[in-house]
Amino acid sequence: NRIERRAHGSIERNELLWKSQSHGVLRTLVSGRWPFTWAILILAAGNALTLAISGAPWSITFAFNVWGAKALEAVGVNMSQFEFWTWDYPAIALKDSVLTHIPSVMNFGLLLGAMLAAGLANKFNEASRNRPEARQFMAAVVGGLLLGYGARLGFGCNIGALFSGIASASLHAWIWFACAFAGSLIGIRLRPFFRLPN
Repeated sequence: NRIERRAHGSIERNELLWKSQSHGVLRTLVSGRWPFTWAILILAAGNALTLAISGAPWSITFAFNVWGAKALEAVGVNMSQFEFWTWDYPAIALKDSVLTHIPSVMNFGLLLGAMLAAGLANKFNEASRNRPEARQFMAAVVGGLLLGYGARLGFGCNIGALFSGIASASLHAWIWFACAFAGSLIGIRLRPFFRLPN
């Protein structure tokens, strides 16, 4: 509470409400900003449906591995020389089309849905007016690479490793959380160097 008051002058109180106080339900649904309660319920229901339909919890970053491996195969790299791609599940995913790979299809939907939501909320215009400086752009690139590498070492991101890991009662999710928390503290300390606000 002290940190939020110092940074923003007050504490946001309406994030967990069922409906937005400033807009009607329909307008909030279409253009945001969603109350956290909506997001919590939709994420929980979506993960349950994913598990029921696909037989596995929601994952994101593994699909990016498959895309990268398929791109390397397309230019002649033999992926079977890497032990990871000889394991049963990765080998099957690499062999099959991305259009039959459930995490890949879900990622396509995630990207298209994010673009649709950004368009409805007029965020594209806002982003074009606030182009990042060189240091901020570098922070995004370096941070993205580290996130991707860490997601592979940790067998998932905050969705596959943490959210789905906790939902499936896996101990590794809590280990992931402890490491991610420590990394977040380091990242917060580095933000001023990249001219990013805390």
